[in-house]
Amino acid sequence: MKIGAVVLSIIAFISVIVIGQWHWKNEIRSHENQAQALEYTDTMEASSDEKEAVSSEKTQDSTDLEKLTAKLPDEVKKKIKAAYNEHEQVNVLLSGGHEISGLASLLEEKLNHTYGENLFKITELNFDRKTSMEVYNNDLDAPIADQTPDIVIFTSLLINDAGKVSTNDSSQVPLLIKDRILKKSPETVFMIEPQNPVTSNPYINDRLEEVEAKAKTAGIPYIDHFSEWPEEDDLKAYLDDKGQYPNEKGLSLWADLLANYFTSKK
Repeated sequence: MKIGAVVLSIIAFISVIVIGQWHWKNEIRSHENQAQALEYTDTMEASSDEKEAVSSEKTQDSTDLEKLTAKLPDEVKKKIKAAYNEHEQVNVLLSGGHEISGLASLLEEKLNHTYGENLFKITELNFDRKTSMEVYNNDLDAPIADQTPDIVIFTSLLINDAGKVSTNDSSQVPLLIKDRILKKSPETVFMIEPQNPVTSNPYINDRLEEVEAKAKTAGIPYIDHFSEWPEEDDLKAYLDDKGQYPNEKGLSLWADLLANYFTSKK
């Protein structure tokens, strides 16, 4: 009897231990499952928050883009939006005479600062002191079409043409160059802008009216920043000693005026 009682006691003791361990393991599993469930919930919530943040950011970016392009011609607006949405660059070619030297890089920096890094790639084709007739007759504009840019900004060559090319021809040549470019690069948007105002020969400034008129009659977007330069007395601070080409301060102002146009601030 004593032996049986001892055996039963041992069996009961072992059972208690086994049941206790089983219960303990179940408790641990339960806590682990709860922790995993909480972790999964937190992850899902975090993921949801991230998605909402990305969505909000995209909406904000879209809103900003609409504001920046609001006043631009439709064809220019489409080029910028397409490049932005496809994570590509807007390739702009800025052409003109000696006066535009260094302008492209300044404008590129200002636009990318506003729109976002590397959206705009602006290159310069400088005709130096060639007249508009020399540019056209010698096909000096050929590199423009070869590069198939998204946008061309053609700067009036009135400074170079002064005393050499008639006002009628000076205002007609940009239209002929546009036609030649679009034959090879039909998707390119062609725009015209005035050169900087000068103090050396006010007649150059007066001739600009016909350039603007012909551009608008032909339906070519015209970037009219000429009237936003300082008046003659104050203008001297923005030009070289001869009162003809923009100095560093003048180039910076010119870049600002173009940037204002392309960000719809004007």
